[in-house]
Amino acid sequence: MVKKYANKTLRKKNMTAERNRNRRRAMQNKKLTTKIKYRKAAFFEAERTQQHNNANVQNAESPTLEQK
Repeated sequence: MVKKYANKTLRKKNMTAERNRNRRRAMQNKKLTTKIKYRKAAFFEAERTQQHNNANVQNAESPTLEQK
């Protein structure tokens, strides 16, 4: 009888350990995807800013009516 109880307890402990492992892995994945998402957003934001800056430079270089 004792062995059966021990097995049951072990099984419970293993289940708990597995659940914790899965939870930890899920959190890690969530963190990674969030990081990547923000990194992508920052990259696109920088690219957009660069395009704006380029447009501004081109506008500044093109002669306006007053300068002609």
